[in-house]
Parts: sequence; C-alpha cells; structure tokens
Amino acid sequence: MLTECPHCQHSLKLSDSQLAKINKAIAALQPGKFLKLGCPHCKKTIELDKNRAKGEGKPQPVSPVTAPPLKTRDKGLPPPPVPPDIDWLRGGEIEEKDILEDVTQVLILFNPGEDRDKIVRAFEEINYKPVFAESADDAIEMMRFVNFAAVVLEKKFEGKPAESLFHAHMRAMAMPKRRYIYYVLVGSDCNTLYDLEALSNSANLVVNNNDLDQFNLILKKGMHDYDNLFSPFINMLKECGRK
Repeated sequence: MLTECPHCQHSLKLSDSQLAKINKAIAALQPGKFLKLGCPHCKKTIELDKNRAKGEGKPQPVSPVTAPPLKTRDKGLPPPPVPPDIDWLRGGEIEEKDILEDVTQVLILFNPGEDRDKIVRAFEEINYKPVFAESADDAIEMMRFVNFAAVVLEKKFEGKPAESLFHAHMRAMAMPKRRYIYYVLVGSDCNTLYDLEALSNSANLVVNNNDLDQFNLILKKGMHDYDNLFSPFINMLKECGRK
C-alpha cells in the first residue's frame, strides 16, 4: 500500500476511499504511463505505475531535474536553483484538486445563498480560492490533506452551534497547525469584530449575519488586527525553529 512519501518519508494517511480512487486510476493507465500525485508535506511529485496497483514495489521517485549548464560560473558561488518539475503540466495527468496545495485557500462551511456569495467575493478580492464542504465530516477529511489559510463556519451549518462537530474539531486542533488558520465564525448571535467573543469561541473573527454586506471590510480589518498582534510571535517561533 502507498503509506508514505518516497521523498520525505512522511505518512500520507490516505483513507480507504482515496486508495480506491488511486488504484482505479492506476488500473486505467496506458503502458508506460504514470499516475502523478503531489505530496502534501514536501510538495514533490510521486509517480506510480501499474506495479503499484496491487501494492507491489515502491513508488518511483521523479527523475531528478538537473540545473542547466552555465557558460560561465564565478568561483565560490553556489549553483543556481534547479528549474521546477513541470512534467505534470505537459502530461495533463494531475487534476486541479491535486495542485491546490500551491494556492491560498479558504474552506467555507456555509449554506448556499446570498450570504455565502458575499463571503466568497470578499475572499476572492484578497486572492483566496474558496473551497466548499458539504458536511462537517467532509471538511475534517479535507483538512487532513490541505493546509487551508482560512476557514469560515456558519454557526447553523450543522444545526445547534453547541453540537457542531467541526467547531469541536477546530477547538481541539494542535496549535502548530491551528495558529496558521484564520478561523471566522458567522452567526445571528455574534457581535461583529468583538475580539473577546472570538477568543472565547476559539475563533479569530466573529461576524453577525446582519453585517455581511460589509464583510469585505470586516475581513480586512480583522486580518489586519490579527497580523499586528500575532505576526511578531509567529516570526519569533520560526526564528527559533518552531511552528
């Protein structure tokens, strides 16, 4: 079974349904063709051929890309970075969902309608790609493989807010991952931009449904305040080699 990346050796933690989809794609490969997947950890490409259909052998690493020769090279200078691997672009074998790791994304758990459209437009204005979850389980599963920069939860998305499975998941998330997610709660009982209420709900921003007409300004204000407060702390952690 494909259990870890051959490059970084991190566990891939694939679900049964994902493994089934991979095996189905491998079975449909033409001779000499490869299925290419992106590792969510090191971002390198994993190539799989039909030998992997039954769990045989190891994933084949991508052929190394060598730096183009230079006509002249100053002594003592390090070689330039190698060009990026774009085999996936030429082959057309990777779907959009396989390369979304390179795009800043916001996960939205919100019932369809005008209110959700206002939230989508606000995030698109700051170049975030919206991704929609059909259920709490669907959202939690997506978060296992994608590092979302922001998450928006409508309090009534799962019924009663106190029984929200997804909100409980966010509150229990380990801080090395949680502190890099901008978590927005939207509800009819929320007090917009009330930091103390956000803190008590383990969120970064709370917004009342009646204020969604100005959500683009509210979001920019909230993110600006968040950056001013936490950026020095996060930069310090990075300098100390921590997340």
